[in-house]
Amino acid sequence: MSKVDVCVIGGGIAGTSVASALAERGATVAVCERHGQLGTQTTGRSAAMFLEGYGTHNLRLLTKASRSWFDDWGADDDLIGGPLLRQRTMLSIGRADQRQGIDRQVAACETVGNAVSILGEDQARIMHPHLRIGYVDAAVADEASFEIDVERSLQMFYRTARRAGAEFHLTHDIWRVEGSSATWTVHATDVDGTIQAGVLVNAAGAWGDVVADMAGVEPIGLEPRRRTACTVASGDIDTTDLPLLVDIDEKFYVKPESGHFLYSPADTTPSAPMDARAEEIDVALALERVAAATTLPARSVTASWAGLRTFSPDGEIVLGPEPSRPEFVWCVGQGGTGIQTAPAAAAIVADHVAGESNSALSDQLRPERIRGVPHSSQHGSQQNADAING
Repeated sequence: MSKVDVCVIGGGIAGTSVASALAERGATVAVCERHGQLGTQTTGRSAAMFLEGYGTHNLRLLTKASRSWFDDWGADDDLIGGPLLRQRTMLSIGRADQRQGIDRQVAACETVGNAVSILGEDQARIMHPHLRIGYVDAAVADEASFEIDVERSLQMFYRTARRAGAEFHLTHDIWRVEGSSATWTVHATDVDGTIQAGVLVNAAGAWGDVVADMAGVEPIGLEPRRRTACTVASGDIDTTDLPLLVDIDEKFYVKPESGHFLYSPADTTPSAPMDARAEEIDVALALERVAAATTLPARSVTASWAGLRTFSPDGEIVLGPEPSRPEFVWCVGQGGTGIQTAPAAAAIVADHVAGESNSALSDQLRPERIRGVPHSSQHGSQQNADAING
């Protein structure tokens, strides 16, 4: 049996970043991950983009607050060998009937301090010469857009957590969670799989409500949604300086990659928690939508996959203690922004667990808003701090 201050369930970038933040503050931490390696689900299947103008207003603020973490670690070549973020402009395009979406995107970028302007068709086609003539009425070019080195970002959180003493238990498929007298006992399928902790952090992604139910906590109403992607050989097209191309109503996107293009129909199909697989119809839809807007290759799919993006009932991330069980802390509902918001979200969760003062933003993201009850941040945070400090 392993005894720690905090047990984190989920070894994606959400759980690993939370473990890093907590361990650096002196808490003893154990992470339980059901697979044999970290980040195999949503984290490893993302489009790997850092988009400051994407998501709800609060998610955009979390992304903005996370930028310094990526920049600081990326500047230390001795530790990770280069930047974690590489600039790639996002070009959001719209037809004449999508002009309202263009205006919304401009406003969204401006709320986080990114100055953008509306481009006409000719300007858009200069940036992306493969747009079909007559398809684009207007576009928004956001240069505060970056490719994320997801694997190295995840490894940076992992290494930081390990240096601070965090334990990582892989192939720990949780089958029972018991809570009594401020102590959680987590049972996994392997022989040495029992962990005791004062605080349980639920960072299980699409399985977040499943974990809550195991722990005797009311599920919060999470909805996993499938997102499909495929790669197509780029042929003789130079992808180096092409922007990320996004339909303004998020009906498809095209990400240039070395020697390939990544296509997605930007599907949001509700799903049970599972190891998602790409459906042929969704891959075909991606090719069809890209072909309608561009002259890019629409055949020779080299790979296809799907991942689950999980949403809370109101579309906002859920960070903080469960009102009825403050020693059960939520870190779920990232809605496709989990990688780019991980540093700031992890810091908020660590604040809650450590009993430190929280910001107005963190108060807005607590589960009380979904439960429909007022919150007392001091009570929950102090109880968790007492559990850690003995």
